[in-house]
Amino acid sequence: RDSTQEFPMAPLSINLTHTALKAVRRGLLNKEARRLGSVWAAADAFYCGAFYEFYLRWRDGGKTIMDSGHVKRELEDFLLTAKGTAHALALADSAKLGQAGESKPRKKASAEL
Repeated sequence: RDSTQEFPMAPLSINLTHTALKAVRRGLLNKEARRLGSVWAAADAFYCGAFYEFYLRWRDGGKTIMDSGHVKRELEDFLLTAKGTAHALALADSAKLGQAGESKPRKKASAEL
């Protein structure tokens, strides 16, 4: 545990769930849902990639709890774009995050960035 750089895991989980729902409602995950055969699987992959992206920004930027709101808003703005959605899905796929045995390999994940 790092007292300087504590991580807001519980609030972040709730916020990223809300972001994933927004992505579903805006149709940003339609292509991935068709590819996986499940909206749930697409939202799960997006959520996992989004969480990992937040963590990378947090760690690499030396962020603290005081920065959490700003980082969350900046990340949500990015994730709710086609480029941000593709990035989160590619991160989840490359790190094998959120896979419960049913996912299929993504084609051209890096080209979507």
